[in-house]
Amino acid sequence: MVVLIVRCFVSFSAWLAIMFLLQERDISVL
Repeated sequence: MVVLIVRCFVSFSAWLAIMFLLQERDISVL
């Protein structure tokens, strides 16, 4: 159960990092 929560947190953090980098580079993909 803990592993599932950790995986979700890691994937969410990675998504936030990607969105932040895209905004920094002024690239609108979505």
